[in-house]
Formats: sequence, structure tokens, C-alpha cells
Amino acid sequence: MKDKFRKALLLYPAVFLLCCAAPAFSQETPQALFQKAETLYKEKKHADALPLYQKAIAADSAFSQAYRGVVLCYGALGNPQGALKYMDSLFLDKPDSAELEYGMGCALYGLQKYDDAAKYFDKAIKMKPDLAAAWNNRGSIYHFVARDYAKARQHYEKAVEIGTRTGNTAVVKIARENLANLPREEDLKPLDLEGFLNAFVARSEESDSAGVRWLVQGQKANCEPAMDWLLEQALQAAAQGAADQEKTTTSLATLLAAEYSGLYKSDALKKKLAAFTGLSPEKKKKISEGNSLLARGVEQEQQGSREQAAQSYAGALGCYKIAGDTAKTGLALLYLGDAQRALKQYPEAHASYSDAATAFLQAKDEKQRALALTSLGFTSALLKQHAEALDFLNRALKIYTALKDEQSANKVRENIARLEQMGKK
Repeated sequence: MKDKFRKALLLYPAVFLLCCAAPAFSQETPQALFQKAETLYKEKKHADALPLYQKAIAADSAFSQAYRGVVLCYGALGNPQGALKYMDSLFLDKPDSAELEYGMGCALYGLQKYDDAAKYFDKAIKMKPDLAAAWNNRGSIYHFVARDYAKARQHYEKAVEIGTRTGNTAVVKIARENLANLPREEDLKPLDLEGFLNAFVARSEESDSAGVRWLVQGQKANCEPAMDWLLEQALQAAAQGAADQEKTTTSLATLLAAEYSGLYKSDALKKKLAAFTGLSPEKKKKISEGNSLLARGVEQEQQGSREQAAQSYAGALGCYKIAGDTAKTGLALLYLGDAQRALKQYPEAHASYSDAATAFLQAKDEKQRALALTSLGFTSALLKQHAEALDFLNRALKIYTALKDEQSANKVRENIARLEQMGKK
């Protein structure tokens, strides 16, 4: 999967437009210079290949594959900015070159400036609609960056059509591979967590690697909750001594983390997995015990037994502390604070929420920390500490704003307004 993903990316050599068969050239033709440069590049002699790519461009500014070589060399030499400066210098002589627009897009992609790169690919397509590589590379941005699979498909299909008509077989080959790597229509339809897990497990058992990849591509929102569920199942299996079940579930979690990391360039799921696999059997048992107590507390609260719920939450808190799980410690403190606040034990709730905010700060979970700060604000207001309440709510608002969680931010703003109004009375 990793190799296929690389082939679809802009800076992988195969993605770029290769020359079609042509008669033999003299040593100084753009084609000859390009072939020499390609040989040197494959030998990792990047400093020697770079000037040959540049000479090929100087001899024929429409020689699009040489722009790819320039970008690759500068990147390999640790100077991707150099490719951008080089392309920019060429605009003085060739301000109306579609190939140069394409080259500039490649350079910007190498700097991870995807929006700017897309604009240059669009310009190249507009100036020269038959530039197949520009269609393919623009499709790659839609595919792997914007996740707009419908537009990616349109651009890949256009690259295939143009490449077939103009004889650019290399572009046709890569565009078809890219099309094959797009999620299927069935994978783009919204699934609930259970539906996602059922499909993921079934395709894993069938060794359907492409199907797994398509599913993860089309169902990003389900991936993190699915990882949490899988690790919870593995934790329960470990606590029960069911080694085979733990191994199977951990293998599924490992596959999910790897696919997610490759597709979204994020290690979020790998970190969750590493946190689990790094636990000793004793700590896994303690966390599992804490989870059971937490679930029992929720059930007791729903039945109106808040005192018992608070005891269960306190028990869960103790288990998580022994296991050294900071994030779950913060969660248990939140639940405990809620139960204490419902019991009108406001000083105790204030202390629980304060400890929860500290735990989430240590766990680097800003969203949960904002929730703890919001709860602190409410509890401080109940304790008639209005200035402190406003301070906590404003701190929570700052976090929600940074997270771009407008729904939560608006709720906090409403509560701040109410408190400020109360202070005026």
C-alpha cells in the first residue's frame, strides 16, 4: 500500500509525464540531457544530475519531465526552496509557459504548499488542456490532500483520456493506478461505528488490503472511535487472560493505525496503540477494572444513585492512578466532579474538576481540558466566586476557539454573558 501511495504523489518520479518513444537524438538534445540526468539521479548523484535537468529546460522550456527532475534533485539535496527560486527565475523569460506553471506547482507541492500548488496546476491545465501530467497531479491533490474523491476521479480520468490520445503511456499507467486506489462509492457512504468495524474486520479476514485502504480513506471520522473500541476489547481480553483474543484484536488495531498513518500522515492512532502495547499485564488489568467501575458509576447515576456512583467513580480514579493513565484519570475526575456537583458538594466538585484540568493538561488533551475548565466555571459560580468563574470560562473559550469548536465556544459565550449580567445586579 505504501508504495502505491508514493506513486500517486506528486514528487514520485513515475507520477510525472515521461517522454514517449522518439528517434535517436544527438548528445545535446533535451532528451539526451534528460536521460543522462535520469541515470545520475538513479545513482543518487543529485548534484551532478541537477544542472543537466536545467540544461534540458534551457534547450526546450516545454520539456515538462525535466521540471520534475529539478524538483526531485533540490529536494534530495535538502533545499526544496531552491526549486521554487529556480522556477521563479524562469518566469522572466517564459511568462506564458504551461510547463513552467506545472513546474512551479511541483516545487510548491514539495514545500507542502498544496493550495498554491493546486492553483499552478490549474493554470497549466487552462493554458494547455492536453498537459496530461498536470491533470494527474492536480488529481493527486484532490485525492490525498483535499479528500475530494469525486474531483480526483474526474482529473485522473482526464489524464487517462489525454495520455491515451497523445501517447503518454507513463501518465496513463499512473493515473489508472491512482483511479484504482480511490475509495469505492460504497465506502464513501456514511457508516455508523458498528458498520465500519464489521466491514473493517471482514476485509481484514479476507486479506483484502485494497478494500481496507478504501474503507479507511472513505471513513476517516470512524477511525479513531474504532481504534478506541478495538483497544478496549484488547484490554478486556488481557484482563481476562485471553491471550489469543488480545493478539487478534491488537493485530486489527495495528493494521488500522498503519493505514490511517499512511493515508492521513498522522500518528494519532499509532500513539494510542503504543500506549496500550507499552502497558504491563498488571496495568492492563487495573485499567480494565477502572473501566468497569466507570461504566457501573454511569449506570448508577442513571438510576438516581448518585452517592454510589460517586463511590464507583472514586474507585475507577484509584485504578487509573495506579496504572499511570493520565487521560483516564482526568476522565474519572470529570465524572466524579459531576456526581459531586449533583450532590451539591461544591467544594469537592471544584477540587475534582481542578485536578481533571491538570490531568488533561499533562495528557495534552485540550478538548477535555476545556470541558474541565467549563465545569470549574459553573462550580465557581455556584460557590458565588463570580470573578473566578469568568476566568475559567474565558480560558475554556480560548481553547474552544483555537480548536475551532464553534458549537462549544458559543455555549461558553452564552454562559459568560449570563454571569456578567448577574454581576451587574
